[in-house]
Amino acid sequence: IGNMLRYAELMGHAQFQRQGVMSLLHLQVVELLLTRNTPWLQGIEYLSYGALEQGSDGLLFWKRKAQFLPYLLLSG
Repeated sequence: IGNMLRYAELMGHAQFQRQGVMSLLHLQVVELLLTRNTPWLQGIEYLSYGALEQGSDGLLFWKRKAQFLPYLLLSG
């Protein structure tokens, strides 16, 4: 979406949650952004996995562990 990559619609299978499937996904997405080897990643400045306050305590813990920070997004 513009200069933001959003991947909140992706979720690892419940069978693999405890093995860290979401951490692996997040690390691979960050690696893609850092290497920028794919043309469609040019211009991406923000990475989003939904609002920080959305989800259960487990999701909030994961977002903090993954070092997500809250930002106010404005359209316009």
